[in-house]
Amino acid sequence: MTTDELVVLLAWCGFALWGGSLVSFIKHKDRLAAILNGIVALPFLIMPAIDLIKWRSDPAEYVRQYGAAALHGLPVDGAMVGLSILALVGCGLAYRGRRLWAIVPFLFNGAGLVVLFHLAYFFHIQF
Repeated sequence: MTTDELVVLLAWCGFALWGGSLVSFIKHKDRLAAILNGIVALPFLIMPAIDLIKWRSDPAEYVRQYGAAALHGLPVDGAMVGLSILALVGCGLAYRGRRLWAIVPFLFNGAGLVVLFHLAYFFHIQF
């Protein structure tokens, strides 16, 4: 499976989970909605966190492996980690019964899925 195929698969699976979460939220099944939104937020947290950990553990090796241009992506990775943590906090608060906080993960996960679909279908680098 290529990276392009994986991004398409992740985008559609994330959209299905996000849609299921929205339906659960509308039906007042807030705990299920929070769990599904938390599952959607995890890849947006894990993938950039791996890059940040690689850079933090050995910056010189990171530059050798990915090139100096990859350093420009680290602030974006940091922002994604921060927004994912906020989404997970919103999921936790929604799980605890604070229904209004469920808006936070819906917005952040929805925005992340829009970017993921953009990467899957419209952003291809040709060599």
